[in-house]
Amino acid sequence: VLAFDDESTSLADRAALVQEIQSRLRQGHDIVGSLSAATFLPEDLLGSGSRGGARSVVRRGVIDGRLRRVLPELVTSGMVGEDGSRQLWRITLQSHDFTPEKQARLKEDVKRTVEAAAADLGVKPPSETFCTGGVPLTIAAQQELLDAFLESFVMAFFTIAAVLIVFLRSPAAGFLAMIPNIFPVVVIFGILGWTGRRIDVGGMMTASVALGIAVDDTVHLLTWFRRFGGMPGSATDRVAAALGRAAVPMARTTLILAPSFGIFAFRGFQPIAQFGTLLFLLLVMALVGD
Repeated sequence: VLAFDDESTSLADRAALVQEIQSRLRQGHDIVGSLSAATFLPEDLLGSGSRGGARSVVRRGVIDGRLRRVLPELVTSGMVGEDGSRQLWRITLQSHDFTPEKQARLKEDVKRTVEAAAADLGVKPPSETFCTGGVPLTIAAQQELLDAFLESFVMAFFTIAAVLIVFLRSPAAGFLAMIPNIFPVVVIFGILGWTGRRIDVGGMMTASVALGIAVDDTVHLLTWFRRFGGMPGSATDRVAAALGRAAVPMARTTLILAPSFGIFAFRGFQPIAQFGTLLFLLLVMALVGD
């Protein structure tokens, strides 16, 4: 979006600048389509065929008058916006695989392109240039969620650890009991980091979900382990007895939940597919950890 606050810049200059910027931006960043007010205006209206003539006072005045007549239609179509004396001209770009890195590069390129185009046309550049739309908003929201991923997981870890400490009546036992709960997260997300795989907004949520589900099996196993506290034999015998009671319910939980979430791996929407895939793997690994 190009924001013009300077009323001395004519509509003809603004339209010609938008057309020039749009043309230059189409040449990079995997741009497959573009749209702006200039797309719907005749070439002669913009004066792009002869920039020297467009700069003449007479020609610029004629073009300006014609643009003022079609300006209400441009505003209605959403290509141009007006906020008091401020006028906003929008350029919409379509790109393949638009990532945060691509957006950062595009922002820098837009800034350079606007300055270069304004200098080449001999017109005053817009007072402000900014990126907007659904895709940049989604990327910003996703980045915010990813930044909060570690914080939320640490909070969940210490909250569950505190509950286990109270349940087991021992700080050491509570933190030791957390080892099998974070085991699946360390393994699966460690492999993702090792292989350089991206985590999107869907995958980001799975760590805390898996932690909450894995602790159920841990508590179930430890409950039976405590109940066999008075039986004769070693700790190994108590573990075997506890597994004899808890293994089947724990396996059933995994056999029910893992495929139920895993079915989402076949969805076409990438965040949902990654959510299902990661949660399936995390639940299976949680059973292995327990």
